[in-house]
Amino acid sequence: MPEEGFQQVDEKHVANEIELMVWSPKIDLIALANVLGEVNLHRLSWQKVWTLQPSVEEDKVGGLAWRPDGKVLAVGYYSGKIQLTNTENASVLHSAEVGGKITSLSWINQEFSEESPWSAEPYPEDNSSDILPKLPSLDKSYGAISKGNHEESVEDSKRLLDQKE
Repeated sequence: MPEEGFQQVDEKHVANEIELMVWSPKIDLIALANVLGEVNLHRLSWQKVWTLQPSVEEDKVGGLAWRPDGKVLAVGYYSGKIQLTNTENASVLHSAEVGGKITSLSWINQEFSEESPWSAEPYPEDNSSDILPKLPSLDKSYGAISKGNHEESVEDSKRLLDQKE
């Protein structure tokens, strides 16, 4: 039975170890993040388009994501910084800081009609009960006090209340 999958057609070499890579959804570009925190953009022919240095020395890339039209690349760093980068010239279109280490990025395309305009809270309702099973009720004795020491703790509390300064 023949093996199915991809066939290697070429091999390219890079100066530093690659940690992340992602192909453009529209054109012949691949973004590569290396161990130095740099992001390199290459064409399929391996022509280098540009290199983006990390904004903070020794910062590493935790996530890469293309905008669906392939014109913007989002780069997320371990430091919590996110940069939206123009793929034509590596200029930073927008940057933001989040409160933690970025380990993954994904670009979500959301469209709004005139009847349903954009909102800062596009998903205001909590529909987790539709997806997740209901949790079982907790036993009344559940908590920081174990069953064996419950009576003793009640007595200790009463003694503390009876003490006067």
